[in-house]
Amino acid sequence: MPPSMPKHSRVPRTRNRLRSDMPADLAQQYVELRARSASCFLEGVSLPEALAERAAELEYPALALADRDGVYASPRFHRACAANGVRAIHGAEVRLRATGESTPILGELLLLVESPKGWRNLSRLLTIGQKRRRRDKPNIARALTAPFVTFDELEEYAEGLTAIARGDASLDPTFLDRSLSVFASGTNAAQRARKENTRLWVDVSRFLDRDHERAARRAVAMAESQGVPIVATGDVRAARAQERNLLDALTCLYAKTSLDYAGTKLLRNGERYLKARHEVAKRFADRPDWIYASRMIAERCSFG
Repeated sequence: MPPSMPKHSRVPRTRNRLRSDMPADLAQQYVELRARSASCFLEGVSLPEALAERAAELEYPALALADRDGVYASPRFHRACAANGVRAIHGAEVRLRATGESTPILGELLLLVESPKGWRNLSRLLTIGQKRRRRDKPNIARALTAPFVTFDELEEYAEGLTAIARGDASLDPTFLDRSLSVFASGTNAAQRARKENTRLWVDVSRFLDRDHERAARRAVAMAESQGVPIVATGDVRAARAQERNLLDALTCLYAKTSLDYAGTKLLRNGERYLKARHEVAKRFADRPDWIYASRMIAERCSFG
């Protein structure tokens, strides 16, 4: 009998990740809905043009770009996508507080634009958030200087937007419940489970990382208990896998440390790049509905 593999070298398992009996068209249904560009300073490394070109190479019909706190790259991204035959989906990621500055940040939502009304509302929310940035007090912690909006403001400007909450260790049941009150009012859990009239989703990624997989399962259970549908994403920070080193360098810059001392501040592996659709489909072969959901959301977001 061959010796057992050392515990530290075992690859974390994702059930049915490499199933060969997945639907033949599954890969063709996937659309990447969570990507950041270099305009999202220190959190993404690729120019919007590079993301659009790579998406075209991989035959994506559409790609969503949602940088944090702004739509700085949207014009360049739109032009690059048009030049490469890829439909651009526009959005941004915003931080949410319950009321005002004295309350903690409850979580973040990725907001994708469905319509011209949604674009105007997203622009308004981003403007409100940016007005709160403390530019005159550089020594205050980042969390206090960061732009944010309140749930009341989000509710006022939610029309024309689809919201996606990150399905990882940060997902909080209170935050999810409050988001439901904004984006899924008038629906019950059964309707949301059937994806009827809901504009709130929880997205899950698979990075071949045991701890992340455990957190994702917890987030899925939380979402399903409240009838919030799940969608697969890749949490893209780079157009190509070779850009991992640059992403690590930017992480060190953000954390004010060096590679030698960054430790757990760095991403566990180099999985956060734009992958071929068949590769993503294999990882989610046990949950094809999460792949189909990405296409459903992309078709809803027809602005641009």
